[in-house]
Formats: sequence, C-alpha cells, structure tokens
Amino acid sequence: MPLPRIFTLVFFILFSSHSLSQMSLDKRRILFSDGDRRDEISAMNISSEFQSFRISITDMEMTENGRLKTADNYAFSAREFIRVGPRLGKNVPPGSAQKFRVLKRSQPEEDGEYRTHITIETLLPPAQDHDEGFLVRPSYRYSIPVIIRVGELEATAKILSPMLEEHKNNATRKVTFTLYKDGNRSIYGDVELIDAESNLVIKKQKGFAVYAEIDQAKFFIDVTDVTLPNNLLLRFSEDPEFGGNAIAETNFTL
Repeated sequence: MPLPRIFTLVFFILFSSHSLSQMSLDKRRILFSDGDRRDEISAMNISSEFQSFRISITDMEMTENGRLKTADNYAFSAREFIRVGPRLGKNVPPGSAQKFRVLKRSQPEEDGEYRTHITIETLLPPAQDHDEGFLVRPSYRYSIPVIIRVGELEATAKILSPMLEEHKNNATRKVTFTLYKDGNRSIYGDVELIDAESNLVIKKQKGFAVYAEIDQAKFFIDVTDVTLPNNLLLRFSEDPEFGGNAIAETNFTL
C-alpha cells in the first residue's frame, strides 16, 4: 500500500499571543537588567496527545510595519550572551509542561540594549494508521524576545496619525496609528481606545513593541465589533514589568 504523503503546516507566531491550540507559554518576553543572571520559560502541552518541544535562538529585526524578519548580522545581538536548555523536551504528556532555562552567560561590555529571540516549536509524533492520501500535521512555532539592557537607557513614546479605516468588501474596521519611540531602548506595552467624553475604555490590546533599531512602527486595533463615538482618545502605556513607564496619548475625531 502506498505510504500517505504527510505535510507539516507551520504556524509562526511572534509574541502576539502566548496561547495556541497546541501549547501555551507562561511568558511573553524575558528581560535581563544589569544584575539579572537567569530566568526560565514553561511550555504547556494543551493538546490531547503527547508532544515534544524544540527550542532555538534566532536574531530578528523589526521593520516599520511592526513585523519581524530574520537577521543575519544584527548589530546588537544578544545571541552570544544567552544560553538555553534543554534544547529538546521529549514526549510531554497532555496537561504537562516543559521548563527551559535561560541563562545570561556574560554581560556585554558597551552600554545599550541587546536582543535575540527564543523560538519554541511543537514536534508532533509520527502519524500512524492513516489511510492512503494526504495528511496535514500542524506545527506551531512561538517566538519571544530575550533582551539584555546595559547601562542607563531611556525612551519616550508618541502616538501619531490615528485614523479609522473601513473596508466595505469584507466589512471590517480598524483604527490605525504609528507608535513613535525616541531613545536608546525599546518600548513595550498596551494600547487603549477610549471614549474621550466619558473616559470609558472601548477596547484594549496588549503587546505593542517598537524595538531599539527603529524609531517608529505602524499598528492597528480591530474595531469591527464595537460602536465608536465621534471623539476618541488613543493611549499607549508601557508595561512597568519590563523596565519602562512611558505613556503617550492623542485625541482624534472620526
């Protein structure tokens, strides 16, 4: 009997959410300041079958559309200063977690923000007892940044050019904006869309970042499912857990 042709469908997620249908991570990012030496991240198997998890380190750069791309020669790479282990977690049962250690091996000599990315990939067991034909095996990769900050680093934020975009063909609406950063480190936090008259939060979205290598990035918040007033306030608040307190806000009218 001919063997089935098996295809692996890879979903590559870059810190937009920390829960997938196959695994869940307990961290969105890792930050090492001057005195920090070690951390860890747990990958939970939330599927219904045994899974293995593979971890790797990859340098990435952010573009001005807010996306990340693989970088071969990133000037402020933290890759040589980071060690992770184990590199493979085998046969993790459903409902159980695999812990990965993240160590800062040494401190960069020059002040600045250094970054690399940890990628955790699900490895599903081989397909068995499958009839002839095609079989799609989904695999998930989740990438989070690992940041080393050396010295006194600062950053401020601004929100520029907020506007409502409506797409009638697919009946979607979104508020687009540019998040601007001034300083020598990255910013990371949440954005709230607020009714400027009542001060009520209409929608809140987590996980907006502008990394150190760029000054600004374009983002959007989907507002298809909400009713918007005429006068709005858009506010960015940096997450203090990751070493920042920058706040930026701007009013705009529909």
